[in-house]
Amino acid sequence: MACPEGLRPPALGNSLKSMTPQIVKRWLPDSSLTERPLSIFDLQWYGGDLRLITSIHYSKEAGEPGDDSAVLVFNGVTAFQVFDEYWGPQEVLESSAAQLAEPYPYGGRWPFLELDGSRWITALVARERTRDVSELRHLVVTSQNMDLHVAIHSAAIPMYYAPKQR
Repeated sequence: MACPEGLRPPALGNSLKSMTPQIVKRWLPDSSLTERPLSIFDLQWYGGDLRLITSIHYSKEAGEPGDDSAVLVFNGVTAFQVFDEYWGPQEVLESSAAQLAEPYPYGGRWPFLELDGSRWITALVARERTRDVSELRHLVVTSQNMDLHVAIHSAAIPMYYAPKQR
């Protein structure tokens, strides 16, 4: 059955790219973080609570001290998507905000990014029609083999939990 014309979301296509300037910047979930990429992350989704729990594992050289894992909790999640390797939006990964100040062995990027003027958020809002773009944030977690894009309520603050160093 076809969607009634009045309920069909507007066609976004290429016109969305030209009208929305997207700015990639770093975000810092914890002030003690060092310039280190992530090797991988695992996800747990709690739909009833709109909560996404991300277990993250930092890249680590043999013999490097410290724990290489942490937990990042996103509350107020309205949407998320995961891309394998290079399937995600390349302008995010190639931005200067994603580059590490010092190259890390085996490569990698700064793992925590935010997109201002996100085309994805704009498309979500256009499809849903009950919110304004300013009500959502587009956060990105990158690792060496996956990228996580999360749309959360603007007022929600991701919680970062790292093990205490001994």
